[in-house]
Amino acid sequence: MQIVERYQAEDGTFFEDAALCVKHENLCRVVDLTMAPLGERLANAPGWIQHAPEVVVQCRMDIMELCREQGLAKMFPVFLNQDAHPMSAVGRILDDIGGPLRRAWGRFATIDEQGREHNQPYYAINGPAAEHVCIEDRVNSERNLQ
Repeated sequence: MQIVERYQAEDGTFFEDAALCVKHENLCRVVDLTMAPLGERLANAPGWIQHAPEVVVQCRMDIMELCREQGLAKMFPVFLNQDAHPMSAVGRILDDIGGPLRRAWGRFATIDEQGREHNQPYYAINGPAAEHVCIEDRVNSERNLQ
């Protein structure tokens, strides 16, 4: 029998190397700060949160920049595209990689072009259900942060 030492990041991810764990936690903090203008995610409710579309676009561009800083553009040229759609190859690559960038990009898949954040991508693609209503309007608060 041998003793195995592992490190757990604040988000629950395990690492065998302390330096990689610290690097991951730092990336989590940067991603959280980048996504902060959008506020908390939508609870599982029949409706949407209204965001300022320009704030959503800026957050998405900032996450793409973080992806480039992490070296993803060297391996995948699609990360050079400034205006990648949330359901593009970027999402599939980040989904395979996992981590905080995947979680942030996955959130963009739930936001439609009008800035409505739904509880799942289906409604972002197909539009809200008839019984869905705006749960919270964050447009003015987001624009005041800029």
